[in-house]
Amino acid sequence: MTFTVEHFHQLTQLLHERPEWRAEMRRLLLTEEILNLPHALSELAVAQQRTEIRVEELAVAQQRTEARVEELAVAQQRTEDGLQRLEARVEELTVALQRLEARVDELAVAQQRTEARVDELAVAQQRTEARVEELAVAQQRTEARVEELTVALQRLEARVDELAVAQQRTEDGLQRLEAQVEALTVAQQRTEERLNRIEADLHTIKDDLAYLKGRNLEQLHRERPHQYFRGIIAKARTLTIDELRHLTETAVEKAQITENKADDIELADAVVRGTEQQTGARIYLVVESSWGVGKNDVERSARRAAFLADTGIRTRPVAAGRWATPEAHDAAEKLDVWLVVNGHALAPREGESP
Repeated sequence: MTFTVEHFHQLTQLLHERPEWRAEMRRLLLTEEILNLPHALSELAVAQQRTEIRVEELAVAQQRTEARVEELAVAQQRTEDGLQRLEARVEELTVALQRLEARVDELAVAQQRTEARVDELAVAQQRTEARVEELAVAQQRTEARVEELTVALQRLEARVDELAVAQQRTEDGLQRLEAQVEALTVAQQRTEERLNRIEADLHTIKDDLAYLKGRNLEQLHRERPHQYFRGIIAKARTLTIDELRHLTETAVEKAQITENKADDIELADAVVRGTEQQTGARIYLVVESSWGVGKNDVERSARRAAFLADTGIRTRPVAAGRWATPEAHDAAEKLDVWLVVNGHALAPREGESP
């Protein structure tokens, strides 16, 4: 069954009489009803167009009726004019008849013809009177029809007014809905902005946490070299900053390395001195520490170890952390760099990613 405007008014009346139903209706309207609202509005617009077309058709019909009534009025006027002319003619014939009474004999034949003509005129008058009566009856029917159309037009105008009120209520509802949607949009924007700030804060916290974990691990590598690097060297001891600077400054004075290389060496996370396990020869480990060892850590360790080797001492690059990326394992094997992953030393030939 099609949901008409009349059903809509009945539903509105029921909702007005039963307030407890309105909450349920609002719950429904805020879900699927909202999605169907454009279709309902489209149907209402089509119905309104059909109503306007029907009103236009009634207006055209009323114009035709008025034109027909005008034609009947003109015809009636012509009939009345004819009757007046006929009365005048009868009067003329009466006068002529009085004049011709003296010439009865001579005009007997003419009188008979005149009487016959009068009879014809009488018959014609009767036909005219019958026609006038028919026109009067038709005029009454027309007036009755006009009255019916007037009543129908009044009902149609009332119906159009009801539709206008219903449409206004619909437009008001749409405006309220748009306001709610706008408010929800603003709230969503504020939520997104808040989430973006939270995400930025989380990213900053993540970076800070990674930095702190890296610094803590670097400190452990410097303070406990014998624990983390015993798989590479024995008698491990971390050079102090002063010892490392003295070593690089001496190499710069001897022109073994440039100041830029010296600065780069001093940026190493740790330089650990010890002896090789097999030969007992002294060797220096150039360590790059990171919570998660990446390719860049491996490359820095290899570069700085090469710079330190230019001073004439034996060096070995090491990248140490809790875990290492596959790219770090590949780079360690290519650059001959040791990896210390979660306390376990891996020689370059063992540095393949697990």
